[in-house]
This record gives sequence, C-alpha cells and structure tokens, in this order.
Amino acid sequence: MKKTIILYITLTIVFLILGIVLGMYLAVGFSGESFFSKKDSEKEIAPHQSSQDDSSEQSPESSSEISLEELKQKIEKKEDFILLDVRSEEEYQEGHISGAQSMPVDKIDSEYNKLTLDKEIIVYCSSGCATCSTSSNQAYKKLEKLGFSKVRKLEEGFPEWKDKEYPVE
Repeated sequence: MKKTIILYITLTIVFLILGIVLGMYLAVGFSGESFFSKKDSEKEIAPHQSSQDDSSEQSPESSSEISLEELKQKIEKKEDFILLDVRSEEEYQEGHISGAQSMPVDKIDSEYNKLTLDKEIIVYCSSGCATCSTSSNQAYKKLEKLGFSKVRKLEEGFPEWKDKEYPVE
C-alpha cells in the first residue's frame, strides 16, 4: 500500500513538472527566447526607419561591416534597422547621420535593454572600424556579448559620411 502511494505521489510530481515546463515552452511561442527575458515592448526604441516587409534581415554569412554607400542605400530604401551613433552626446549634438540615435559606447551596458534583439543594428563613430580601438568596434563587441546577433559596423566614420555630403542632422 505504501509503495502505491509513493508511486502515485512521484508520478503526480513528475507530471506537474512536465506541465510547468511545457507551459513555459508554449508561453515563449517557440521563439527560443528565455521565458524570463523582458517583453519586446520593454526592449524597443524606435527603429531607424520602418518598412512594409521584413525582407532586410541580415543573413548569417553577411559581413560585420557596412560601407557608406550600402548604408545610404538602406536609408533611401527605408529598410527596417536601428542606426546607433556611439560617439559622445556632445559629438552627436554637433551633427549625426540622419535618423541615427545616440547611445555613447560607455552607456551601452546600461541602455542596451532599449534595443530590439531581432532588428539589424548598425553602429558608427567618428573614425570607422579601421582599428580595434574605435568606439564602433567597442560597441560592436559589447552588443554581441549582450546577445545581439545582427550588429554591423560602418567601415568609415561620420566625417567621411559628411564629406560625401550624405544626409546629416
């Protein structure tokens, strides 16, 4: 009799745990995101531009760098991505690429939760990504460590963008 009761209790606990795990799995909608991660509405800031379709997703084999010309085309096509100016707030106020949002590299650790995980993020600074010590390289590495997989760096910096007389604010 005792063995039957113990077996019944054990099976009840096992099924209860399975039910909880299945419920958590269904709650995230098979997305693969952690059940305990923040809601999408808590992670978002306004994207650089909105788009009618989502065909601009970055493929895994695409480069981590983007040229000035490619970025200009993305802006003209109104592709859906986030453009982050990782220079200081003062530099941003003096001028920035049209539609860019300011997030200085030293504030990424405290402000990354404003970004959307599933959008392409393009970062730029004043000197491009020619050397490992640039702000855009630091921002790129930080965002990747934080779980953002669609991050790209502008090959050149804001001065080169401005020299080409591309749109600035």
